[in-house]
Amino acid sequence: MQLPKQIRLEQVQTLLRDPDQQQRLGTQSISSIAKRCGFTAPNHFARDFRIMFGESPRQTFSRRKA
Repeated sequence: MQLPKQIRLEQVQTLLRDPDQQQRLGTQSISSIAKRCGFTAPNHFARDFRIMFGESPRQTFSRRKA
């Protein structure tokens, strides 16, 4: 996987896990977080996220810290 894409995926993962950052940025859905980090194709984003982290974005989002 290309380094810039890896960095963007790590940014998405961080945002999916942190509701405080989501609120500050006004991005509280998986799709808005992905778009904010430069992903335009939801299916490709979800596939790449799963390949890199071993779980879907939804699984990461559902375990975010309260």
